[in-house]
Amino acid sequence: MIAIELQPEGFAVQSTISFTIGCRCAARSLSALAVSRAELLDAGRCAKWNVAALFNEEGMVEIRRAGFAVEPVLIVGEKTLVTWADCTIEQQLVQQPLPLPRAIWRWRDPTSATSLQLTVTASASNVAAATCFQLSYQLENQSDTPITVQLGVLVRPFQVSPPWQHWRDIGGVSPIHTLAYRDGAVWVNDALALVPVTPPSAFGAAAFDEGAITEALAADALPSAHAVNDPFGYASGALLFAMTLAAGECREIVVNAPSNESYQLTIESFQFTDNSLNAAQKQWTRALGAVHFQLPLIAQDYLHAALGSLAHILITRSGAALQPGARRYTRSWIRDGAGMVAALLRFGRPQDAEAFIRWYAPFQLPDGNVPCCVDDEGADWLPEHDSHGQLIFVIAEYYRFTGDLQFIQEFWPTIQRAVNYLEQLRTERLTAYYQADEHRACFGLLPESVSHEGYLAHPVHSYWDDFWALRGLKDAVLLAQVMNKTEEAAHFTALHDDFNCTLHASLTTHHDRTRH
Repeated sequence: MIAIELQPEGFAVQSTISFTIGCRCAARSLSALAVSRAELLDAGRCAKWNVAALFNEEGMVEIRRAGFAVEPVLIVGEKTLVTWADCTIEQQLVQQPLPLPRAIWRWRDPTSATSLQLTVTASASNVAAATCFQLSYQLENQSDTPITVQLGVLVRPFQVSPPWQHWRDIGGVSPIHTLAYRDGAVWVNDALALVPVTPPSAFGAAAFDEGAITEALAADALPSAHAVNDPFGYASGALLFAMTLAAGECREIVVNAPSNESYQLTIESFQFTDNSLNAAQKQWTRALGAVHFQLPLIAQDYLHAALGSLAHILITRSGAALQPGARRYTRSWIRDGAGMVAALLRFGRPQDAEAFIRWYAPFQLPDGNVPCCVDDEGADWLPEHDSHGQLIFVIAEYYRFTGDLQFIQEFWPTIQRAVNYLEQLRTERLTAYYQADEHRACFGLLPESVSHEGYLAHPVHSYWDDFWALRGLKDAVLLAQVMNKTEEAAHFTALHDDFNCTLHASLTTHHDRTRH
C-alpha cells in the first residue's frame, strides 16, 4: 500500500524547499542536520588561508563551498543507531583561543550501563595543490564492559549552511549525482572527496529513490552498492568502521579530505598518516601571537574572545580581501574592512592591513567616489557614503601603527580624492533649501544613502555616514600635517571644523524636535 500526502504548492519549486519540508516530517534523528539545525563554527584554514570549511555544533563538516556534508553516526551492537539527536553534545576548542573546533557526543543506553563518547575534531594542512582537511573521530568506551560499535562517516547531499541563508548556490542542498568508493577513497561527482587513513570495514551508497542512507543504517541494511548514479542528484553513502572497544578503551578514526574538486589530485597525496592537528596548533599560535599579553586570570576569557575574532578575520579573508563570512558574506565591505584593519594592526599584523588597503584603494573612481563593497564581480556602487571616510581612516590607522611615511606619500592622491568627494557631496546640502526650518536638520550633512540595508527601498540621511566622514576629515588633517602640506592641512581643517558644527547643529535640532 502506498500512502500519498498532499504538500504545499511551493514543495516542488526548489529542492531546498522540498528537503526542508521532508526533514520536518522525518524522525529528528534521521533528518538532514544541515536543514534542521545550523549554528555554525568555522573550521581552521591552512597557512595560506585560501579556503575555509564549515564545522557545525554537532561535528558535521562542509569541506567545500556549497558542497556535500560529512556527518558521523554510531551503530551500537547490531541495530542501535545513534545520531546527534540521541546524544548530549558539547562544543570546545582544542586549545583556547585557537580556531580548531571539536564537538563531543556523550551517549548512554537508557536500558543498560553502556556509555560512549565521540569526539570530532577538524584541522587543516597544505597538500599538493589543495588544502587537506583532516577529520578525527575519537571513540571512547566509558563503560565497564566491552562494546561492539561501528562509526559511520556519512556523505550526504546537504550543506552545513541552512536554507534560510540561501544566496545563489549557498544554503540547503548540494547535489550528488555520482557517489563511489574505489581505490581506497570516496569520490563525489567524479572528484576525490574522502581518503580514509583508517581502513573502513564497509561502504555503501544509495540513490535518492532507494531512500536516505540514515534510513538504511537504522534498518541495519547498508546498501551493497559501491557506486551509484543518481540523475535526481541526491545520492548518499556511508563509510563504516567496525570495532570492539574494551572497557575504557579509546580509538581514533582519521579521514582526510581535499578542499577542492581538482581532477588532478591523487589518492596517494592524501593518504598520509601524520596528525595535522599538532602542526595547525603551532601555526595558529604563531598567527595569533604577534603581541604578547600579560593579564590576570579573570581577563583571560576577554583576551581569548579578542584573539578568536582575530582568527575569524584571518579565516574568512580571501587573499588580501577582508570578508565578514566564509560563505554567505564573501564580499569585502570597506566598513567591515575598517574595523578589521584596526584589529589587525592592534594585534601585530600590519602586513595584512597593508595588503587590504593596497587591494581596495584602486577601486576608487577618479572623482574620489569609494565603493561600499567589492567582490569577485567588481565594485558595488550603491550610494553608501560612509565608505569615503572609512578609506581615509584605514590609511591613517596604518600610519599611526607603522609610522610608514612612504606609504602615506604613495596614497596621498587617494586621500585628496576622497576628501574632495566628501566636500562635493556636502555642497548638495548647503543650499538655501536646507536652511529652511523644515529641512534645517539636514543642512550641511551628506546626502541620503542606503548605508543601512533597511533603507534600500528608500534612501535616508544617515548619521552613520556623517560620523565616518568627520573621522575621515580629521585623519586627512593629520596626514596633511605629517606630509608638511600646510595649504591642504588648513583647507581640511576648515572643512572638518565647519562640518563638525553643522553635524552638531543637526543633532541638536533633531533632538529638540523628537524629545517631545
